[in-house]
Amino acid sequence: MRIRTERLALRPFAAGDVDALHALFVLPDVRRFLWDDVVVDRATVEGAVAASEALVAERGYGLCLAHASDDGALVGFCGLRDFADPRAGGAPRPELLYGLDPARWGRGYAFEAAVGVLGYAFDALGLDAVYAGTDPPNVRSRRVLDRLGFARFERIEVGGLPADYGAVDASAFARARAAAHLD
Repeated sequence: MRIRTERLALRPFAAGDVDALHALFVLPDVRRFLWDDVVVDRATVEGAVAASEALVAERGYGLCLAHASDDGALVGFCGLRDFADPRAGGAPRPELLYGLDPARWGRGYAFEAAVGVLGYAFDALGLDAVYAGTDPPNVRSRRVLDRLGFARFERIEVGGLPADYGAVDASAFARARAAAHLD
């Protein structure tokens, strides 16, 4: 699972990424929505990396580091993880998840990385749908999801907190990709 976009190279999380991910995950603007503003410890990040590695081995998808193609700098991460959907009795659903270094915000990297991951999900893996959620105040992330073709958003409770969850299927994503002139 290696994904290349115009400006990014994405590769699955690996054990050697824990320090870089921890540094990203504890940034205030990253942890605010990603970790519900909790400063996670290194062991939590190790667990997230191990879970992603297991998903790649089992399902062919996981979370990836995103590096800038031009200078190799860490931009953030993007990928899929399993989400225990409470609307489906806790059944696992592939969930799009991303986070960027705030110094890289506003440059289209989240959208670009997500396009690469969704293209992989639908074209290489043949998934029927991908799900995604945002905290209600995270309007920037919601705009990215809207541009990607996500729809059917509804408010659910995840871990005792409200979240807006939606889904995109291959045809809706293809329309969104065409509208963005990425085909």
